[in-house]
Amino acid sequence: MHAIFPLIFATLCGFFSFGEEPLRMWTHVDGRKLEARFIEFTGDKIVICDKDKRSLKLPPSIFSKADQKYINSLLHPPEFLSRKQWTDASGKSFEAKFIACDGRFLRLEKDKGELSISLNKLDRDSLKYALANQHFDLKTEKRFVEKVCLHNEFGAGDGRSSPRGYVLKWNKNPKLSLQSLNFKELSFPVATDLVNLGKYSFAPTINEINKVLQGTGVQIELIPPDQKMADIKVYFASSDKDFRYILRINGIANTQHVRSLGALFNYRERNGEITKAIIIFRDRHFSRGIVLQEIAQVLGPTNDSSLIENSVFNGDSGTLPTELSSIDRGILRFIYNHCKSGESVTRFRKLFDEHWILHPR
Repeated sequence: MHAIFPLIFATLCGFFSFGEEPLRMWTHVDGRKLEARFIEFTGDKIVICDKDKRSLKLPPSIFSKADQKYINSLLHPPEFLSRKQWTDASGKSFEAKFIACDGRFLRLEKDKGELSISLNKLDRDSLKYALANQHFDLKTEKRFVEKVCLHNEFGAGDGRSSPRGYVLKWNKNPKLSLQSLNFKELSFPVATDLVNLGKYSFAPTINEINKVLQGTGVQIELIPPDQKMADIKVYFASSDKDFRYILRINGIANTQHVRSLGALFNYRERNGEITKAIIIFRDRHFSRGIVLQEIAQVLGPTNDSSLIENSVFNGDSGTLPTELSSIDRGILRFIYNHCKSGESVTRFRKLFDEHWILHPR
């Protein structure tokens, strides 16, 4: 039986710590079957152990959709699966095992039955936990990731997007610097000068993103204000006129419809490699959520999509999240771990099918 799938490596595997996973029937995409037990994730592959205690290291893409769904269910970290204490909006607590969250409803296992709860009926802590670990079917996630990564936000006008057709990313550590132009005319509740604004508003956000990008070879570097050779220049504007002026002094054509928005970013790229970028904020809309969205988008996932609500890449979600969600982390890691700048749509989809399901969030 163990010769049914290609053998990548074989060894005795009775000592692995995932022995609690049951023996189950796995189905190859061509219909062949194998009875085996899931052991562990290793890179972009999984290890399963057959009845003869021989292990197989295989890519998830060779398995049926049902098997891939099972593999996906194993991606949740241990603390995620073991959480049992929940509290509703009235303050009543109860014990239940997490099953899934789709951004609108929380599914729990309680008394050996399944319970579905609207997210607006949870208290703040339970809601935050559920949204941070929300999960969607692969089809929805794929559509969302493609829309975010392969479309331009303003290419077709205000509120719409246009297909770009290839991956954007930095191939170096971009240096980010706050610029003092017009800054003295504005009032920020967080700080009174650019040094403090960088320290207390931008540094924490950059640190959060850098943790996600750790191991990819790319890190954002926050450098002192007014560095003209910075790769990412951050400006602050008080009017549409300021927006246009900042675009002009950076040599960027004013082809975008300047709206009454909280922020705007633009970039220069060469064959999918981002070489320069600017971000423009307005003081009345300045918030951690806006800062997080713009810095995340200037890394390459430039578009918004409403397919998934709790994401910094959802421009229609009202109040932007102040932390990266699991799918946000997955997008950044996927681009910087597996994609090359300029990667085509066809290649992007192939990489998604090969790596997304096993990618740590």
